[in-house]
Order: sequence, then C-alpha cells, then structure tokens
Amino acid sequence: MKRLIVGPLCFLLASGAHATNWLSPPLAADQKTPVQEVSTSDFFEVAVSKFDTAEDRLKNKTFVSLISNEASYYGHPEFQCVAPRRLYLVRAAYDNGGTGEFSMYWQGANLVVSHMSLGPAGDPRRSALVACLSKAPGAVYGVIGGAL
Repeated sequence: MKRLIVGPLCFLLASGAHATNWLSPPLAADQKTPVQEVSTSDFFEVAVSKFDTAEDRLKNKTFVSLISNEASYYGHPEFQCVAPRRLYLVRAAYDNGGTGEFSMYWQGANLVVSHMSLGPAGDPRRSALVACLSKAPGAVYGVIGGAL
C-alpha cells in the first residue's frame, strides 16, 4: 500500500482545487496515541454544488461548528445529529475520488480525516465533510493513501 501525506495548512484556490496546504499530516508523536474510529454513519461528504460555500467557511480554519439544519443545506436532509453531539464542517482531501472513501478517527483530542482509494497517486483535491462529533477537535489532520 502506498501512502501520500498532505502538507501544512494555508490558503484556498477554486472549488475542487488541489489540496496542497489544505490539511497537515498527523504529528509523529500522536501516531503512538490509541485511535478511536468515527462511524461512517456519523459523517458525509459535502455535495459538490455546496463545496464553494464550505471551502469559503473553512478558509481560515480546519473545522467550524454548524447548526443542526445545515446538514440539509450541505446535501443530506435526513442526516441526524442528536445532542449532546454537535455538527461540524471539517476539511478533507482525496485522491482518485471515484474509487475511494473517507474515514475519520480520533487520535487523542485530534481528528484525522483519511481517504483511501485505488489507483496511482495524483494531485490530491480539496473536499469537506459534515460530521456529528462528541467534541470539537483539538486539531484536524489529513491522510491520503491507496493501493496501486
């Protein structure tokens, strides 16, 4: 399995832009921390038609809090997030989108957004996820990988 790690945070480009500077890889020290997976039923990818709005809201932050009805706006009207958990809009990155899927896991207080896919590594692209989480992340990191 070949892995590509996405570089440090910084600026935005156009919708679906290259993911360079969108998410940092997890810190090496954190990689020894036990992980807790977030269920795939607790998050979804923002609809392409709403990505520009998501990208704008995430231009200076790796995540932002949402109110409950915003899940519908971002493309999933039946998505439920029951208190005390809260909705968050979270940066994500992917490669070979049509052959892969996102996963999320807690690494201590930090949230790691991962995308694994099939095919050769290309130029990672930006995306965003809406997630129902038990707490606000301390930081958000990204990992992209796949199999040839």
